[in-house]
Amino acid sequence: CELSGAAVANSRTAMAQRQMLRACSSSPGEKTIPSHSHLDGNDAMEIEELVPQLRTTDLERAIDFYTKKLGFVLSFRYADFYAGVSCCDRMIHLKRVDDPDPGIDFVREGQHLHVYFGVRDIHAVFRHVQEGGVKIVEGISDRAWGTTEFVIEDPDGHTLYFGSAPATN
Repeated sequence: CELSGAAVANSRTAMAQRQMLRACSSSPGEKTIPSHSHLDGNDAMEIEELVPQLRTTDLERAIDFYTKKLGFVLSFRYADFYAGVSCCDRMIHLKRVDDPDPGIDFVREGQHLHVYFGVRDIHAVFRHVQEGGVKIVEGISDRAWGTTEFVIEDPDGHTLYFGSAPATN
């Protein structure tokens, strides 16, 4: 994952981006999932990207959160209502809307999520978001299903889970 010089505006952002890149880089010997599946045994469907879109009532605030607090890079911006931020070749689209996302309370109350980030070094990512002053909803913990996770919210209230699978020997 390379960072463009224009995207690295200040040393705090640059440091955040380097920390996130190290924390979500895949490790040698990591299991991979085939890049395609077969439909009806005949047709191959290859998915090259899955990009979530999060609604925000303040695009500037959302861009600042994802780039300055989490260390993502601003990949593109379209006018005053749409942008893409990315980390480790993974992108999130941000769309400015007039009203808050109506699913925020439902997700929060049901302990659901808007986006799940699988990372290699969960402890490094957790330290990074703590140091950035990000609102932590649930601290780092080991889950019954074998992952280590923590939960944060972005400024619009989107629930973001970060998780890491147990190390394999």
